[in-house]
Amino acid sequence: VSLTNGCSSANTAGVFHLRSPEGRYKMNFTQADIACQAEGAALATFKQLGDAQQLGMHLCVAGWIEGGRVGYPTRFPSTNCGNNHVGLVMYKDPVDQSSKYDAYCYRLKGTTGRS
Repeated sequence: VSLTNGCSSANTAGVFHLRSPEGRYKMNFTQADIACQAEGAALATFKQLGDAQQLGMHLCVAGWIEGGRVGYPTRFPSTNCGNNHVGLVMYKDPVDQSSKYDAYCYRLKGTTGRS
């Protein structure tokens, strides 16, 4: 189990959760995109986030992904997280681009788990 502390957490299939240094849910879509780029990454695509979920990523934290969409990956049912939905919990489209969430970024480099 990997917990998000500080800025970014361990990645799964190249996908990692990114939180603003200011705290939870502090980035609009543009800020999330810039924050991922600052990490040498890009906002994850729906497929990349889905692949990470299939490989074990479970975070009950809403984050921006490519295309101005918001969602999070769940691996097991919980009434407190996505109303027992397992998979990708996606917010209604379109999402107000000025709304504040965290981000899910994708970076191929440095994702093999080897140092």
